[in-house]
Amino acid sequence: MEQTKRHRQQNSITSNNKKKKLSNNSSSITHLEDLPNEIFYEIFGYLDFHYVYKAFSNLNIRFQNLLNYSIHSIKLNISSMSKSTFQYYYTHIIIPNKHCIKSLHLSNPFIINLIFKPFSFSIISNFIQLETLILNNIEKIYLTNILKQLISLPKLHSLVINSVDIVRCNNKFYCQLFRLPTLKYCKFNIPEDDHYDVLPFSTNEYSSIKHLVVENNIHLKKLDALLSYVPQLHRLSIHQLNQSFDKETQIFSSVLKYLTHCSIGKISISFDEFELLSKNIFHHLQVLYILKNCDEEYVNANRWEQLILSHIPYLKIFDIKFNIRIDNHLTVENLMNQFNSSFWFERQWFFTYNFRLKMFNFPVTIYSTRPYRRKYYKLYGDRRKTTDLYEEDTNIDSVSHVEIENEKIIIDCVNYFPNTTKLTLWNDTINISEYSLSTTLNQILPLQQLTTLVILDCYDQFINIIELLSFAINIHTFIIKFTVLNKNNLIVYYQCENFQLVSNRNNIKRLDRFYYGYYQEIIVILVICIHCVLKIQRKLNLIE
Repeated sequence: MEQTKRHRQQNSITSNNKKKKLSNNSSSITHLEDLPNEIFYEIFGYLDFHYVYKAFSNLNIRFQNLLNYSIHSIKLNISSMSKSTFQYYYTHIIIPNKHCIKSLHLSNPFIINLIFKPFSFSIISNFIQLETLILNNIEKIYLTNILKQLISLPKLHSLVINSVDIVRCNNKFYCQLFRLPTLKYCKFNIPEDDHYDVLPFSTNEYSSIKHLVVENNIHLKKLDALLSYVPQLHRLSIHQLNQSFDKETQIFSSVLKYLTHCSIGKISISFDEFELLSKNIFHHLQVLYILKNCDEEYVNANRWEQLILSHIPYLKIFDIKFNIRIDNHLTVENLMNQFNSSFWFERQWFFTYNFRLKMFNFPVTIYSTRPYRRKYYKLYGDRRKTTDLYEEDTNIDSVSHVEIENEKIIIDCVNYFPNTTKLTLWNDTINISEYSLSTTLNQILPLQQLTTLVILDCYDQFINIIELLSFAINIHTFIIKFTVLNKNNLIVYYQCENFQLVSNRNNIKRLDRFYYGYYQEIIVILVICIHCVLKIQRKLNLIE
């Protein structure tokens, strides 16, 4: 306690000294260069070192020394870069500062292979301060070598690995990951083919991981074995949990005393199997998120109540989303009525549903409402009235991504999403007839706040998208899928006032497109982005 107190006092003194130094010099500070070195190091700490180096290295001798002899931690994000540019970067930034690199993000396979050469030539062992490592687009032939080299890093506590290849069996990679001695957070996507290979249970080898994210699909039996390696686990997130290949009854042997949060994006096991899983590893769970398709047992309120009371007694947040198909509307009402007992009310767990009318059945989505802070909200095109009395209390201030299916739901929407930064629109939404698209959307969310726009199934309504972009001026990511434009309208797009406005002042830095149709159609989209993209490329010297 006394040591902690002295440490806080020292930090306070250091902070005060910095403030005094800046205050004493404030009267003489008339240029940026008059700021003390400590302030620059503080600023550099918030930026990627690559951009700091390009901006300041050739400014003067003082900044060259600040960068070349830095004793402060460095964060590097090397995503897309030409080979010649990286050779310069490698020689002048990475090698001289390898002892100061705290965070490293690599996405280019060439760069990854260069840094993770065979042991005798590799420099990764010299990254003694490295705490966070993110590796994307790794080829499977290099995985084993990379994971072997990471064992030598004394401070590595956060690791993200994404393989571009499907491996025959990922068991050996799991075991290598669990041997990393200081790892606390691990997120991996190492997909394997349909080959079934049992992961052995751990008997004397345990990992220090506390937060595990499994982004590839995993079957139930392998999950059980995998959990035997991580007894310190606090948080578990699984992209998709599948049934085991064999039909044997699963016996869970892992004991997780510290697991409090579990998220399963998609679950493809029976409710009986889920009960077995819960009884063995969910005893201390406080937060559970789960998504399930087409199994009515998962919307059996009585079974959930018994399971939670008996085996998940500390559960505080129960966040579910179940997609099922039923025969008629009354069935939905009966299912929902089961969740109206005192058990659910006392815990403030409320649920609602929406469905669509189809010829032979009703696709229904049942999901949690308040008090959860949802980041994604979908406005359905033919949404039916629900039985949830508490739906109006759903916390929409937390929503950052809104998806809209058609025009009518925008007009009928009574909510406003003040913190939305991402918008996804379907073709029926874009085909606004009576009102302008931007005017209608601006009634439910702030267009100028948007940074990402996703367009799905756009059929010759690009003039409305151009108008939207003229108002949503802060869009930096534009994703458009399955675009079909009338080539006779191309000249109309080029000549319209909004098109000229958007092509000159937009801030789009990333364009993703998946389309069908004529090559000329995509030129319309590219022209909108070309001004800003070229400006960025010249600035970063990426055009050779």
